[in-house]
Amino acid sequence: MKTKDFSIQNSDNHICFHLHYPGEGLDFKAIIKYEYPWRAITLEHDWGIGMEQLQAFLEELTSMQNSLTGKANLSSFEGDSIVLSIIDELGHIDVEIKDGLRDSDAYLQICFRIDQSYLPDIIKQMEALCTSN
Repeated sequence: MKTKDFSIQNSDNHICFHLHYPGEGLDFKAIIKYEYPWRAITLEHDWGIGMEQLQAFLEELTSMQNSLTGKANLSSFEGDSIVLSIIDELGHIDVEIKDGLRDSDAYLQICFRIDQSYLPDIIKQMEALCTSN
C-alpha cells in the first residue's frame, strides 16, 4: 500500500489534525498543529490504528452526513482519539482531539468547530485511506 494522508482543519487554518500512513503496518503518524501568532504547538507521534477502526469511523462519518446527527469516533490502540459530533440542527460539528496515553491524567485536548460542508471532503479522504492500492 502506498502512503496516504487524512487532514481536518478549522476554517482559519490555525488548528490542523493530520494522519499520515507510510504504507505498511498499523502505525500512522499523527500531527496536531495549533498555530497562532502568539503561540504555536506541534505534536507528532505514532497512533496505532487498525483497518476495522478506520472503516467504522468512515461509516459513522457517512451516517453523520446523511442524517446531520450523531458522532464519529476514531481511537488509537494507545487511547488517543478524534471525535466529530453534530451539535445542532444547522449541522455545526465539534471536533475534539485528545492526545495522550489511555487511563492517564496527562493529555492534550484541542477542540474546534466546523460545519457540515466539510464532511464530503473528510469522507473522501477517509475512503482513500481505507482502500488499498
